[in-house]
Amino acid sequence: MIRGGAGVIPEAMKLIASDPDDTVRKRVIAGVSRLPDNAGIAPLIALVRTSQNAVVRKEAVNALSQSKDPRAVALLEEILKR
Repeated sequence: MIRGGAGVIPEAMKLIASDPDDTVRKRVIAGVSRLPDNAGIAPLIALVRTSQNAVVRKEAVNALSQSKDPRAVALLEEILKR
């Protein structure tokens, strides 16, 4: 799990973008999704919208689907309407 609150997001996003191991990427995404105060929602939405890696996008969608945050719900509704 990622510790340190929202301050760890930049480093987490670098790991997701650069680590060649999908297992590491999945674990970091899971950690970001558990940050307090929904701090990980916006970065996960950004991953869904911009990542070229299908595994990253899928994991970010899965993590967002566990949230009741309105931003996550809106993105998932948008995806389903495509």
